[in-house]
Amino acid sequence: METLLKFKRLADLSKEASAIIEALKKSDAGLLEIDGEGVGKVRRSPDLPLPENNEENKKLLEAKTAYAKGYDKEKTTMDELLEHYAEHDPTVVHIQMRNYFDKKLNKKVFKGSVFMTFRNEEACKAFVEAESMKYKESDELVRKYQKDYLEEKRLEYEEKKKSKGDKKGVKRSEERRVGKEC
Repeated sequence: METLLKFKRLADLSKEASAIIEALKKSDAGLLEIDGEGVGKVRRSPDLPLPENNEENKKLLEAKTAYAKGYDKEKTTMDELLEHYAEHDPTVVHIQMRNYFDKKLNKKVFKGSVFMTFRNEEACKAFVEAESMKYKESDELVRKYQKDYLEEKRLEYEEKKKSKGDKKGVKRSEERRVGKEC
């Protein structure tokens, strides 16, 4: 428990180990085990071990992860997202807010998009392929499978890199032509 209280988000909720242990005991996820005597020992359940970090598990995870864009960049918080999806789509098991570092502001800034992992591929498919999907009073969310989004970004990056290379080649040949004329 001592280690868990070092996490800022948990410490912001409560610094009382007994209150956190009581909350964990109420969880029906089965992910954690609490020492029966309540002395603050918490561990991951041996029945639900960490998945191996291999290609097969990466593909399984990718298949049940979606990209969604259209969240308010200034007002959206992780707590709001978690609360909203816990109520409206409990098949969401993980949300990753996508941020970038703004050098002018010297801090991380939310991009307005997230990666959401669902319990299974069917739930992910239902989210991505739903006719309409909004978050609170926002406009329609742009939704894609994570795999499709990452492939689009990879192609965009390659195209951008290629066009920069072409511009450099044109610039160098232009410099040579000007140099010969002088």
